[in-house]
Amino acid sequence: MFKNIIKKVKGAFKEHDFLKNAFSIFYLQTISSIIGFVSTFLLLKAIGVSGIGIIAILTTYVNFYIGIFSFQSYSAIIKFGQEAKHHNDILLLKTYIKRAFIQDVISSLITLIVAFSCIKLTSDYFEITNEAQKYIYIYLILIPFSIFRSVSAILRLNNDFTTGPTIAITSSVLRLISISVGTILNFSLSYFIISELIIGVLGYVLHIIVGAICLKKMNCLDFFKVKLNRDKKFTHFNIYNNLVSTLDLPTGHLTNFIINKLLGVEVFGVFTIISKFGAIFNQLISALTQSLFPELSKLVAERQINLAFKIVKKTFFVISIIGFLVSSIFMLTHKFWLFYLIPATTYNGYTLSIYTIYLSITGAVAGVHLLFVSLNFVKYNIPIVIFCNAIYIVLLILLSNWFGLIGAIGALLLQSILISSIKYFFMLKKVKEVKLSNV
Repeated sequence: MFKNIIKKVKGAFKEHDFLKNAFSIFYLQTISSIIGFVSTFLLLKAIGVSGIGIIAILTTYVNFYIGIFSFQSYSAIIKFGQEAKHHNDILLLKTYIKRAFIQDVISSLITLIVAFSCIKLTSDYFEITNEAQKYIYIYLILIPFSIFRSVSAILRLNNDFTTGPTIAITSSVLRLISISVGTILNFSLSYFIISELIIGVLGYVLHIIVGAICLKKMNCLDFFKVKLNRDKKFTHFNIYNNLVSTLDLPTGHLTNFIINKLLGVEVFGVFTIISKFGAIFNQLISALTQSLFPELSKLVAERQINLAFKIVKKTFFVISIIGFLVSSIFMLTHKFWLFYLIPATTYNGYTLSIYTIYLSITGAVAGVHLLFVSLNFVKYNIPIVIFCNAIYIVLLILLSNWFGLIGAIGALLLQSILISSIKYFFMLKKVKEVKLSNV
């Protein structure tokens, strides 16, 4: 029995390169997550739940405005870059990279200006403390570095799936050392905030350096010299895709603001700590996303749509089953270890368990979202996201008021199921229509 399972697993890895890439990313990022979890434990002892909540608010603020205004052309580079590689067109690849770089730089500058201008307004509305507000001004330095996410796409096109996670491990080790020093010497909250900022900037700089090295290997380092012609297809894709990420803010950074406003900074701190338990699942989702998207884009370019759907289905069943198993383990065992971080109440046990299910479902349906983009259905994303997030916001407010943090996580879970279901059946319908029209 076990020999057959091992044989099937080996066969799957041989059949699909993205599984090998996903495993490489996963085990490296898991190491980073474990180090990060230890860092969180030390940080909790040093600055408490409220301190962790303040740091989370700072990163949420910056990422909130990056999500609204910054392009981050990761998806566009991978989708169109794969097509250019498929046709061995290096010149076209260079134009895509240059176009993405220009759009990312301009949008990051706009983001910086708007984020700076809106600190007081956002802080007042979401009841961010005065202490947190003064640190937000310093954290804005992270915004220009947000283009590093597009650099990650360059690594993926070069089939490099280990450099990014290795940089994450390096940053995690430095963070652990910094927190250990601060804890031993009993430094104030300011020390931990500034050191977190410095390490974050260092990680971004390392990404940009390795991105330049990767471009050199691909003979694309001189991309800025190529002449750009009008390319509505690339630009429209990028605009639609980033507009969707803006509309999808309620399930990300806006949720953090709402939890902080409705339930308070202490509960938000608890939510931040609980989310650390999902770090391994987050790494699995990240690993799949980073490896699966190039694979699906490649299959779409080669017109192997049925194989792409088959991979999406397998991904869903495997991750969802793993998620429910881990969730059950957390529910049965939380009394024995959860008290080291937060009170090991039954409520917190259920909260952790439901959050794990939410993360597993998010990872399980990741293939649906990636295939939707690979098939260039991004413009249909907009009405779907608006409809689902309108329902989500109502559910978030109602369920948070009725059930507290569990209600907020439940709303996240329902939104994930709703939006992925609509996309999946929409894709089936569209693909079937195309096949019938070709008969």
